[in-house]
Amino acid sequence: MAKNRLGMMTGRLLDWRLKANYELENFVAANVNAVLRDYEDAGLKPSRRTWHAVLTSHLRNRDLDGARWCMKLMEEAGFPIHHTTHAVIAVNYQRLGYDEQVRDLAIHALPSLPRKTRTIVMNRLLQTQLLLNDEPGFRHVLSFFEDSALGPLRNLTATEGDQGLISSSPDPDPPIVVSPDYFTFLIGVRFCIAQSEVAIAEEVFFFMAKQGFKASPTILTAFLQLQFRLGHHEFAVSLACLLHTWGTSENHRDQIREYELKLGGRWPFAASHVKRTIGPFNVLMRCLVTDLGLGAARAVLELMKTFQVKPNSLTIKILIDHLIRSEKVTPSVGYRVLRQLSPLLRPSLYHLYSILVRLLRDEKARLLQDEKARSSPSSPESIRPETSPTYIGHEYLPADPVAGLRFGRWPGRSNLSNSLLQSLRSRGILSDGFLLGLRMRYEGVIKRDASATVDVYNDMLARGLTPRVYHVATLMETFVFQGETNKALEIMRSAIVKPNVVLYTILLQGYAIQGQTKAAAGLFQSMIADGIHPDVRAICALCNAFVLSRQLGVARRLLLTLWPYVEPLPPEHAGLPLGMLLRIFRSRDSTRRSVIIKNRDRRQFRKNIAEIVEKFKHVAGVAPEHLSNSFTTRKVAKNSTHVSWRT
Repeated sequence: MAKNRLGMMTGRLLDWRLKANYELENFVAANVNAVLRDYEDAGLKPSRRTWHAVLTSHLRNRDLDGARWCMKLMEEAGFPIHHTTHAVIAVNYQRLGYDEQVRDLAIHALPSLPRKTRTIVMNRLLQTQLLLNDEPGFRHVLSFFEDSALGPLRNLTATEGDQGLISSSPDPDPPIVVSPDYFTFLIGVRFCIAQSEVAIAEEVFFFMAKQGFKASPTILTAFLQLQFRLGHHEFAVSLACLLHTWGTSENHRDQIREYELKLGGRWPFAASHVKRTIGPFNVLMRCLVTDLGLGAARAVLELMKTFQVKPNSLTIKILIDHLIRSEKVTPSVGYRVLRQLSPLLRPSLYHLYSILVRLLRDEKARLLQDEKARSSPSSPESIRPETSPTYIGHEYLPADPVAGLRFGRWPGRSNLSNSLLQSLRSRGILSDGFLLGLRMRYEGVIKRDASATVDVYNDMLARGLTPRVYHVATLMETFVFQGETNKALEIMRSAIVKPNVVLYTILLQGYAIQGQTKAAAGLFQSMIADGIHPDVRAICALCNAFVLSRQLGVARRLLLTLWPYVEPLPPEHAGLPLGMLLRIFRSRDSTRRSVIIKNRDRRQFRKNIAEIVEKFKHVAGVAPEHLSNSFTTRKVAKNSTHVSWRT
């Protein structure tokens, strides 16, 4: 349109189109070759701003090789790499993970950057440590900020010896102090919530109010997360509704005081109207559906309609995740909901996470059931298959968005997913660390192929992606299935991730299968010594080691001794036999609980999902003719997921 009005194309217009493309995850139109072709067609030369935008596009697509090629071409074009380039890399490297060189170069570049840019760079480094769950690393990065301006966050800064999972970074030369902004404090709040330091998180909000920060949608979003963590559900909902309602400050102030007296929360900022955005409503959606189910989703959507706020792609992810994880719907239902909502957004990789996790879990359960049937002496030889074919794996292709995973053996499910995959492939989206972790799990846990699992892991490292706990857990579980528990222990000790109870439980299960009770007991003591609190599964794995070794008395004494780690031992359970004690104790594992829907309720449940999808479309402003689930609507949904255009 601008080109038609101006009669020419300018570099600024091409840069805006480039930015729009990578914001829409249309990386085919935002890679270096496509951008250079656009500039050549327009008779223009890219500026440094253009090269940095292309570099941003490749980093957001987790394309490290493309980013390196872009930097090489940028230097050949006469734009040497300097401090602004290091800042761009540090700000956008988060999707790949963490890199020492990126961090060090960004810190060395701080003295040459403007004050606001310094804060943005350090905020991203701080946020990366939070995502990696690296507590010492987080404290170390926080120590670069001006200590007197941090307020309560000063309690979180690094002490001597805190270096994190990766070596500590050098001080900038000359020394420089970074001023925190509101986003620094909100990252600190999320860190406090993750570490259960909710008292410090509350103090941070009051400190921000004293420093003159005004309530904004981003601040309100973080504050609501804290209120839900504190259990102040009614206060969070009431406050969100009040601050999104037009009114005088005096009326709001009186109403908030009433809420504080009745519902227990405290709002430290001025009682003023907050701009209506989707962030606070996504917090309400995520927290309320977890506690109240689908009925809460309908209520939050009604609030969005009242305040004229449209849902976004994160709202859809919250709904899909809840249906799969809490309501235990089949993956096919998740696909259908995603397809019906596809006219509202372009699907992204994270919309498929919970669906693929459920597919792998179902496939693992099916294979274990087949193995049990083959080993059962009561099964006739004629019905014992020699191998159990898998239906969710395909040839591993590094460039494939879903790492070569397929979507089940039923034709209907394949048809539902094809248009979604076509949309991802047409935009050149590369697989991320989570999906490569699922591919590792398919190779190691489903196929029991340790070599293929290691190959996928090495390919992930070659792409510059930082391994997380679930990658290490999959590697360890793979070798445990091979009977190499000591090898799995070496992997845990050599990994850069901090060991947690999941990793220790995998090792305990391996020692239990091998009958190594002494090794299992020693490992459990090491876990306690490292300050890791055992859960139900870890204690059951230790007890199973003694059960499988026919030491039932020892297993029973262990279970009764370790029971208080989960909950106080009821006196009436002390005299029960071991088998009954184990069944009762396993029932305390909340992650194993499932929702069983009776046949007479299934029709009503499907109706409830359909009503929520229709309400979702209505709130999002979908045209009335597309609200129903007619053939025309399904055709529009299918076509909308794989259209690729150049913005």
